[in-house]
Amino acid sequence: MVDVNAWARRFPPTRKLYEEDSYLREADSTILGCAEDKGVRYYAVFSETVFTLRQAGRGAIRV
Repeated sequence: MVDVNAWARRFPPTRKLYEEDSYLREADSTILGCAEDKGVRYYAVFSETVFTLRQAGRGAIRV
């Protein structure tokens, strides 16, 4: 099992584009890392995101 929090801390913080422009709907981003947990769950860390925690739902996206 992947310790997601420990794994994600290895990367720089994700830039929260929604704080700069709340109407932004898309943006280019770089995948900084990805992990697979027994082929059941997949995790990714992005350099930037337009998603807020409220939009992410069920805590799926952590920034």
